[in-house]
Amino acid sequence: MALNAETMQQAFGLLARVYGQQDWIATLLEFYRGASLCTRGCDTYCRTFRCSDIEAKYVAHNIPNLPKNQKGKVIRQLEGWLLQEPKEDIGDGRFYHLVVSERCPFLNDDNRCLIYPWRPVNCRAWGITRPAAPGCKRPIVEGETESRRMFMKGPEVKMLEAMLKNFVDFMKSQAPSLLLVGYAPGMVYKNLYPEMDPRLAGARTSMGMLKDGMTPWLITYKDIKKKGYKEPKESHIG
Repeated sequence: MALNAETMQQAFGLLARVYGQQDWIATLLEFYRGASLCTRGCDTYCRTFRCSDIEAKYVAHNIPNLPKNQKGKVIRQLEGWLLQEPKEDIGDGRFYHLVVSERCPFLNDDNRCLIYPWRPVNCRAWGITRPAAPGCKRPIVEGETESRRMFMKGPEVKMLEAMLKNFVDFMKSQAPSLLLVGYAPGMVYKNLYPEMDPRLAGARTSMGMLKDGMTPWLITYKDIKKKGYKEPKESHIG
């Protein structure tokens, strides 16, 4: 189901509110810790990630706003990612584990994110509303250990959950298929170039066939076809 321009802008506006609340929570966590949340040049969590199609559309909508050289770099890196092996998923689980371990193609040479203002929910959650994993390079502060890092809960996160639910409910009522999940680089490229070169198509541009994993608030093809629009049993936040 396609959205008209006005409804698409409404969806982008709701999504931007979610992102804004996530950024506010990150600011609070940094204040409480008294130390930076990230180390310059760190790409510990910047692997190939998954997102919903509406988030991919939001990124694709904003990529033309990048400086010409950065836009060109993003496109070249996305095409390089799409041409990498393996390109097809034979269903034994290896494809997924290989792909999500790859370096994110939205990174610059110095590991800066080229789509940082528009990065999806999952990118913003790590180490903020999801505990940082062992190996995180952020400075350890008082009360933390290598395996036990501070992350946010509380009323700000409850508000974020409410914003997410409002966004998801809106999308379910307007275009539920845009909540389907896929590998973000492939989905963004497909939204930039719907008539893409067949050599770039494949499992890396598929969506909706992945397990919910880190995004249980998103629906799947199974939900749409067989069960209607079920709510997640638990939030991925906090």
